[in-house]
Amino acid sequence: MASTALKMPPEASQVQNKISEHPPTPEERNYAFCQETIGWRNALEEGALELAKRLKKIRDQEMYLPAWESWSLYLEDIKVKDSVASRMITAYEKWVLEGGFSAKEVAPIGWSTLYDARHHVSREVLDNLILKEGKGTRDYILELNSGVSMENCRHDYYKLEVCRRCGEKHQILE
Repeated sequence: MASTALKMPPEASQVQNKISEHPPTPEERNYAFCQETIGWRNALEEGALELAKRLKKIRDQEMYLPAWESWSLYLEDIKVKDSVASRMITAYEKWVLEGGFSAKEVAPIGWSTLYDARHHVSREVLDNLILKEGKGTRDYILELNSGVSMENCRHDYYKLEVCRRCGEKHQILE
């Protein structure tokens, strides 16, 4: 059986190699630690896309049968919500299968952001998401989805009530 432990991403080992060339300053150690963490985060996101690939195969080929009576029971057993599995699979399908991008290429964006931008799969959108590095990605995706510039929008808000017991939601008309 293959090991499922996360392996140190290449970026992390490169940072460690640079540190060993001379005694690092505290700032260099902090920077190296932050860079290693970015590598781990990217490896985790790449792993999430691999999980999505596997979940899609298990779901589509009904590989969960007969050990689990349903897809939902399988997901419950592995502690993945159905809605999360669905979004992960959709992000994987849109960007990797249909868009032709590699999981490694899109992983730094994060599967959740990839899902949010699923209707706009293109090299240009991917490059913009990479450039934004999390800063302004929400507004960028809102602009893509609505076609309205966030800077020029005259926001028209509505109020929403949510039941604390059952979660039912409804709009408050004023």
